[in-house]
Amino acid sequence: MSRLFKNTWPVAVIAFCIGITLASCNKDVPAPVPIEYPVGSGSSIGELISTNPDYSLLKTAVTRVGLMDALSNKSSVYTLFAPNNAAFGRIGITTDAQINGLPLTTLVPLIQYHVIGQKLVSTSIPDSFPNAQLPTLFILPAPNTNPLVRMSTFPSRRGANAYVNNIPVTTADIQAANGVMHNVFVPVFPPSRVLADTLSRDTTFSFLMTAIARADLGLPAGAKFSELLANPVLNFTVFAPNNNAFRALLTALGLPPVASSINLLPVPNVIGVVAYHVHIKDNKPPTTGSVQPFTGSRAFSVNLPTTPTAINTWLKVVLAPNPAPPLVVNATPPATVKGFVNPTASNIIAVDRHCVNGVYHVIDQVLLPQ
Repeated sequence: MSRLFKNTWPVAVIAFCIGITLASCNKDVPAPVPIEYPVGSGSSIGELISTNPDYSLLKTAVTRVGLMDALSNKSSVYTLFAPNNAAFGRIGITTDAQINGLPLTTLVPLIQYHVIGQKLVSTSIPDSFPNAQLPTLFILPAPNTNPLVRMSTFPSRRGANAYVNNIPVTTADIQAANGVMHNVFVPVFPPSRVLADTLSRDTTFSFLMTAIARADLGLPAGAKFSELLANPVLNFTVFAPNNNAFRALLTALGLPPVASSINLLPVPNVIGVVAYHVHIKDNKPPTTGSVQPFTGSRAFSVNLPTTPTAINTWLKVVLAPNPAPPLVVNATPPATVKGFVNPTASNIIAVDRHCVNGVYHVIDQVLLPQ
């Protein structure tokens, strides 16, 4: 493990690559061009949920938040991930009174988060790793102030199974005159905190937060890890080592296994190690002159490959145009992720901690690129 600290990366190159790459990773620029489907005759989405008793709770919720007219408009096109009564029942909601008792600050974003402003049939959901990203009707709340920035949801397909985020679709492709519905196993809740806030509140990641603060010393304003992980319009998948993972690394390096020991490590190397825990999805090398050579990604546990698969990390940006060692992920139980020079794979011990700007999975080793 000590090889990790024999080489350093140029801090100026690191800062430049990180800054240009993540300046627009997950901004809600104009929505993707929808696939054109002819609007058919028959019942609208609103009419389907109004007339089918299996959707009585959803009807109450949609009516209360003021979306029934929109979902009933046959000149519009929507996809609704629809929790039926059984789906609501799985989270303990079984009556209209419970729906009406929810504060609108909870109910409005919940229902808006189930609606996409285009028609998405299951066969058009990509089955490539990691998944699709589509903006919902839920506008990101403060501190974001841009009315065009909407919280995304992440449909995916693996063989015959479809998901939205990590929630299974139980019945797909219920056709309507103004779009399509997909029943979901449980309601899909939007996240409420960004990664930086979530990780900092969890004391089991105090070593990781110390490493992020150490790395930030070598990065300019606007490209610091703490700033990026706090930006609600970016998009990340993070493999997050817990405190015990860092304690084991520090012990192997001959340092006291306390968080302050991280401050004894070279800043450029800490930048590289932190970057190595963030997944990016593009396999293409940077394009000369491009300011968007890579894109962020959000891979839930259902999106992780079930055979050992090399995936790119943010370190590829740091080292560009030189090659960077990938991570090897294998979601077949027990799910693991292996760093290039780690002698053994790290166990993924908790999954799908969902945040506004990404998802993180807890691991029990610090991943080492060199």
